[in-house]
This record gives sequence, C-alpha cells and structure tokens, in this order.
Amino acid sequence: MSAAPDGKAREPMKADARTLMRLAHVNRTFAMGEVRVEVLKNLSLDIFRGELLAIVGPSGSG
Repeated sequence: MSAAPDGKAREPMKADARTLMRLAHVNRTFAMGEVRVEVLKNLSLDIFRGELLAIVGPSGSG
C-alpha cells in the first residue's frame, strides 16, 4: 500500500510484470439518510499474479 499510518501519501508505486491489478487512491462513501459513511479513504493496493487475497472488515466480508 502507498499510504502510511500517518495518512500522508507516498510516491506512486511502480508496477512490474507480476502486477495483475492495481487500485490507486480509491475512495468510497455511502449515504445513510443524512449521514455520510466513508468506508474507503485513499486506498492503494497492488495484487500480484498467484496471490490469494481476502478482504475482511469489522462486520465480516462480502
């Protein structure tokens, strides 16, 4: 990932021949009535060939 725990952006990641998919600076917000819920904030992720990936949050996966 290119974001550090301090929230400051890092230099862009460089893809190599093993990179299958790249997500860069992804944000997602949902509206629940008048409340906005930010579920992804500046997410960057590389997925490499042959990797197995599971994403799980506090309420499970899906």
